[in-house]
Amino acid sequence: MSKFLALIGLLAVSLHAYAQPYLSEAEAVRIGLERSDFAGWLEAGRAQADGLARTAGQWDNPEIEYSYEEADLAGGAVEDHFYWLRQRFNLAGVHGLERRSARFRSAASGARIDLDRNEQAALIRRHFYDALAASSQAEAVDRWHDRLAQLVADVDERARAGDASRFDALRLRHELAALKGDRLETQARAASARDRLFGLIEHEPVELAGELLPPMSKVAEPRHLVADHPELRALNAEIRAAELSARAAERGRWPEMTLGVGRRELDEPGISASGNLFMVGLEVPLFDRGAGRAQAESAQARRLAAERELMISRLTSEIRSAARELEARRSAALALSEIQDAESLAEIAESAYRAGEIGVLELIDAHRTELAASRERIRRALAARQSHIELQLMRGEP
Repeated sequence: MSKFLALIGLLAVSLHAYAQPYLSEAEAVRIGLERSDFAGWLEAGRAQADGLARTAGQWDNPEIEYSYEEADLAGGAVEDHFYWLRQRFNLAGVHGLERRSARFRSAASGARIDLDRNEQAALIRRHFYDALAASSQAEAVDRWHDRLAQLVADVDERARAGDASRFDALRLRHELAALKGDRLETQARAASARDRLFGLIEHEPVELAGELLPPMSKVAEPRHLVADHPELRALNAEIRAAELSARAAERGRWPEMTLGVGRRELDEPGISASGNLFMVGLEVPLFDRGAGRAQAESAQARRLAAERELMISRLTSEIRSAARELEARRSAALALSEIQDAESLAEIAESAYRAGEIGVLELIDAHRTELAASRERIRRALAARQSHIELQLMRGEP
């Protein structure tokens, strides 16, 4: 029987755990990025870039022409039919350069889409840890409220027995009432933060699982870290595309050729004849030689190259600053944790109050100080986590 009851208890615990699943940061990011509307937005951007790439460097469409001439002569009617097929050719390789340039522009668009995805992931992480921190704040105030409520009950009982003053009991009840208001506010903030998170990822509310304080971050030389940043990959592709476009424009001084083949059918009184036709047309690059376009594309390539160097410098300095800020905030949160883990100020104050060594105001001050330290530790841990998220984003981590 005891084994059966133990099995039933284990099953009940398992069902309870299954009914209350937990959501981790990685799972929240995965769910948020797989939202149908966001995934469709990314896919539409890629499809747009691919479509633009497909339109570049295409041959001109062939032309089909038919003409008919009729004349009435003294000897009868004359009919003349012309059939033409013409095609324009570029012999300077412009179309090939345009296709290569378009592929690089498509790659740049893909890199910027990756950056959009990374930024969305960072946004989900921020909301996740905002909700986790708000829940931790609410839990800390809940614990302190329950502790203070127990203290109020003890002092009330001692006041009725004559071992404590009515002033102490009343002063503690006032403090408990103020803490109840703070408790309601933190609970409301926690609920709002959770609503923002689950609205962003379009998921039903569940409990969150994760460590608010980020791990230590070992930063290598920042210039090596930013080499694969999506923004830099996009700039590199755009620079290459502009260079190829400039080369294509420079070849505008080479003429394009039009070839045509056709057939002529002639009907005259007493005569019916037909024959094949051939024509060659040559463009004269007199006014448009592509010089302006070549200059514009070359200038664009130089401008993008300068922008790339500026971005490398900016990202390098920002990564160093973010890493330094992360370590400082993490150390500050750990320092508060070590103090709180070492000894409880509120417990010491309660013992001293019962022994008559301190008054109620010192007792309340000790409770406020320890609660403020707990909440400040959560705030500093959240600040460190936000720095860690920014560092991930600046590194170009997915």
